[in-house]
Amino acid sequence: MASLRERPKKDGSSSWAVLFRDADSDGKQTSLTFDSKPEGEMWVRLLNANGQSYTVVERALAQAAATKDVMTLDAAFRRHLKLLTRPNEDTIADYEKMWRNRGIQADLGGRPIRQVTDEHVAEWLRGGLAKYSRKTMANSIGLLSSVFKTAMRRGWVDSNPCELVHLPSENSTERKATFLTVDEFWTLHDMFTERHQLMVRTFVASGLRYSEMTALEVATAREALQRKVPALPVVRAWKESKHGGFYLGAPKAESVRDVSIQSDLAAEILTHIEKKKPDALVFGNRFGSQLRNTTFHAHGWQDAVDAARANGLRKDPRPHDLRHTHASWMLAEGMSVYDLSKRLGHKSTSTTELIYGHLMPKAQTAGAEMIGALMRR
Repeated sequence: MASLRERPKKDGSSSWAVLFRDADSDGKQTSLTFDSKPEGEMWVRLLNANGQSYTVVERALAQAAATKDVMTLDAAFRRHLKLLTRPNEDTIADYEKMWRNRGIQADLGGRPIRQVTDEHVAEWLRGGLAKYSRKTMANSIGLLSSVFKTAMRRGWVDSNPCELVHLPSENSTERKATFLTVDEFWTLHDMFTERHQLMVRTFVASGLRYSEMTALEVATAREALQRKVPALPVVRAWKESKHGGFYLGAPKAESVRDVSIQSDLAAEILTHIEKKKPDALVFGNRFGSQLRNTTFHAHGWQDAVDAARANGLRKDPRPHDLRHTHASWMLAEGMSVYDLSKRLGHKSTSTTELIYGHLMPKAQTAGAEMIGALMRR
């Protein structure tokens, strides 16, 4: 018989797991996860009434919804999430956040999925999504398209309207990455208060993401910083909860890494954390808790940038541009794309090449010399 179990989440909420032996898989132990208890209880009743056959229950629900033409895009999205293979909580949370915050839920979610057309999708792109970067738009429509692909496989719709919609051309005024020279960095650095200077130096020396650096814990950092080759251990990062607020969670697999830094900087950080408790943050706010990006920007970063610009800096960098600056310095010194990709925690070298490919002058020079030699008479 199917049963229902509550599963607490890291953010304090709960999901509900339906456990049953699927009659379509020779009685294999199977589980389905739902956000609400009533939905889980409904599935328990339906499975027990239909011989614990997932296929029978799902087909009956889909046919009922299609017949009444009441399956909304929101409902299809929820079903799509449950059909993902081996999803982790962070992936699900990211998809749910994207669904809520990119206007999909507000503009399209309440419509019956069979009534969503390419014109609706295009209107959504031109409306609430227009303020975002082209990459964000592509990620958003990619999620929407994947929901429609699932719907087509399940027979809920006959076509995918996203395939008829094209993204707008790249906006030439869109904010690009800013790369600082060494002199420009020190001009900016010297405008920070002493409390923030060490963090800024660590940021540009490691290339860590802001969410990774501000999640560094004293105990794990102390051990790694005392090695023969000092390093910053990236084993967790700040995550935004779907219920609001932030929590510490594991980063994506490719982002778990040790990032080596110079010994003199490691010594400064060790002195900085010398009297801190093992579970304290290396770089926290004045009260020892999370230093949010918005707080740092409003009470440190922007003042320093304004002061640096008054002293000759002609650029307007964001905190994340210190990560870009780190990457540009490493490439300029001859680091391979593969090594840089691992250092930055990218999923693949293609990501690194896409962002920083234009900063590889040695490769360009080598290519010019090679083709010149081949064509020389």
